[in-house]
Formats: sequence, C-alpha cells, structure tokens
Amino acid sequence: MSNCNNEIMSTIMGKINEINVGNGDIRDSEGKSLNNDSGLGYKLMLGILESTLNDYNISLKQTSLTLTTDLPEKIKYYIACKKLEGLSIRTLKNYKYFLVDFASFIYKPVSDINTYDLRCYIDTKKKEVIASTLNSMVWKLKTFFVWLEDEEYITKNPAKNLKPIKEPNNLRRSLTIEELELIRDNCVTHRERAVVEFLLATGVRVGEVVGLKISDISNGAIKVLGKGDKERIIYVNKKAMYYIKKYLKTRKGNSEYLFIGERSPYRFIGARCIEDVLNNIGNRIELNIFPHAFRYTFSCFYLERGGNLGELQILLGHEDINTTCIYAKYSDLALRSAYAKYSAS
Repeated sequence: MSNCNNEIMSTIMGKINEINVGNGDIRDSEGKSLNNDSGLGYKLMLGILESTLNDYNISLKQTSLTLTTDLPEKIKYYIACKKLEGLSIRTLKNYKYFLVDFASFIYKPVSDINTYDLRCYIDTKKKEVIASTLNSMVWKLKTFFVWLEDEEYITKNPAKNLKPIKEPNNLRRSLTIEELELIRDNCVTHRERAVVEFLLATGVRVGEVVGLKISDISNGAIKVLGKGDKERIIYVNKKAMYYIKKYLKTRKGNSEYLFIGERSPYRFIGARCIEDVLNNIGNRIELNIFPHAFRYTFSCFYLERGGNLGELQILLGHEDINTTCIYAKYSDLALRSAYAKYSAS
C-alpha cells in the first residue's frame, strides 16, 4: 500500500477510535448511545469517510496495459542495413513503403509477432492485389524476419511457415496491331505519342523510364539502369525517335530529362504519371492499357519477326533466360513459325 493510502487509512481509523464500542453498545465521543438509532451509526461512519476523503484528490487506479511497438525502429535499422548492402534507391523505397504499411497493421513488439498476425495481414491484401503481388509481400516479410532473427531481435521466425500464394497460370496478352493503331490514333498530346512509341520500341520497364535524360540517347541507343542498379543498352527505332524529337520541340520548360510534367517546374515524371498517361488514352478507347503490356508486346513482336531468346534476354535485362521464356509463351505466332520452320514436313 502506498504512503498516501496509509495516511488516509490512519486518519479514518483515528476518527473511528473516537467512537466507543463495547459489549455491542455503540456510543459517540460524549458517551451517548447510538443503539436506538439504526441509521445514526451509518450516518456517523459516512460522515467520517466524507470529511476525511475531502482532504485528498483520489484517482482511479490504472490497471490496463499500455501497448508499445518497436517495429518502426527495427524497420529503420533494416532499411539502413539494406542500403549498406548496395540495394538500389528504388528497391529501398519499395521495401520501406511495404514495411511501413505492415507496421500500421501490426502494433506489437517484434518479439510478440506470430505467424497468425502475418497471415491476417496478407489476407487483408487479397482483395487489393493480384497473387504475384501477394507473393512479393510474403517474400518481403520472410526476408525482414530472417534479418530480425539473424540480428537476434527475435528468437523464433514467425514468417518461416508462410507459404506462397498459388498463382493462376493465365497467359498475359500482348497488344494486337489493331489495338496499337487505335492507341496511336487516340493520342492527343505529343507527350502521349512519344511515351507510347518509346515503350513499344524499347520494351523497358516503366521504372527504367523514370529519370532518363535527353543526353542519355546517343545514335539511337540509350543506357538504362535496370534492376539491381545494373546498366544495359537499349535501342530506339526511327519511328520512336521521330515522335520523341517532335515532343521535345513542342514541350515547355528547359529540362534535361526526357519525359517531364506539363506544368512548371517541369520535373521529370514518375512511374505513376506514366501509368496515368496510358490510362487517359485507354479511357478514350475503353481499353485497359498498362505499361508492362508494351513490354509483352515488344517481346512478342521481336520473337515473331525472327529474334531469338538469348538476344531478347539481353534487351529485357533478365538475369535468367527462364524469365524470358515466359514472354515466349505470349507469342503463339512465334511458336507456329518455329514449328513450320523446324518440324518434319
């Protein structure tokens, strides 16, 4: 019991002791019997308590638990470690964005997080993203919790039992010649047409377009920074260069970047802005257009016109040729051509 509680109780007991109690006879300090007044003794005790407690400020004892989390702190350390390992700025931003979202869902110390928590988080994302994105989330969680375990922040890894999400084996479709012409006909700005032709001619990832400078283009070749900050050379055909030059001549601002915003201060546009450019075109023709569709289309056209997988692998920036083989599945015409060329007649 605290000193304050002891003081209150001592005061109350002192006042009660002023009441004479003997052989069941209750009397006040003047010796007057209170036995015949059934309510007077209660009133006297109530009066003692009230007069005593009025001299104190009393608050409710706090018994509830205050939840704390060290997850944001550990995320900060994790990102710092990955930066030292040489991960690209783009990758670090993706990791941070994902883990900050995860931390907003799980408000626990990292040592208390369990497999059920992780599964609940993944389950909340099922309606928001496709299976491949869910698997990317699972992989990021596994990587993060392996690091926590290696750094001895946790003794047991709750992500160890997470299983990959089964992905549908649907082949993604490339754009048809008719759709491409429809897209071209419905470009209303020089920037829209330049973006469309550039993506189709190069097959680059949308993230590789961001930050490209005009000076990066030399004799139809461009040096881009791909995944893992690996550089490679891509090529731009004459048609794409024609629309790029037309765009550069008519745009406002004096920026060194290839694709920029249409309003001052004319900064280079990000991946989301490029997606919006394509969405605007798609809305006009009621066609769902996304940046990667141009990468599929580039790959299919390349194979259909006689290119081989090894060359395509280099152009796309794939480390593993098995990844490039996925794009070959999108080109039925390429398979038909190969069959006609090499099968027994």
